[in-house]
Formats: sequence, structure tokens, C-alpha cells
Amino acid sequence: LHTLEIAVRQNRHDLDVTQSGNESALLRLAERLALLHDDHYRLRETISALPTRADIRDLEIRLGERLDSLAARFERAFDPRSS
Repeated sequence: LHTLEIAVRQNRHDLDVTQSGNESALLRLAERLALLHDDHYRLRETISALPTRADIRDLEIRLGERLDSLAARFERAFDPRSS
């Protein structure tokens, strides 16, 4: 009977240690999950602020038009026939 009591106490102690370890692991996992959740929404906000392909294409077209206009102005300014 005494040996069984010792074994039960040892098993109870092992169970308590295991439960404590599991609880702390669960808390760490919950913290990491919360951080991952925050990172996910920050990333979504960052991505939504980036220009789309259509935005970049429109910008490219506008820049091309402005460069063409500037080149035409330079040509007119330096054309010896316009003097």
C-alpha cells in the first residue's frame, strides 16, 4: 500500500508538472497567435496602401506624356528656325 501511495504521489506530481508545462506552452502560443494576428492586419493595411498595377500604368502614361511635352518644349526652345 505504501508503494502504491508513493507511485500515486509521483504520478500526481508528474501530472501537475506536465499540466503546468502545457499551460505555459498554451500561453506562449496564445501570445504568438496574437502577435501573428496583429502582423497580419498591419500587412493587409500596408498592402492596401500600395499602388495597384492600374495606378502604376496610369502614372507611367502621365509621365510619358509629360516627358513628351517637355521634349517638345526643348525642341522648340533650341530650334534655330524658331528664332
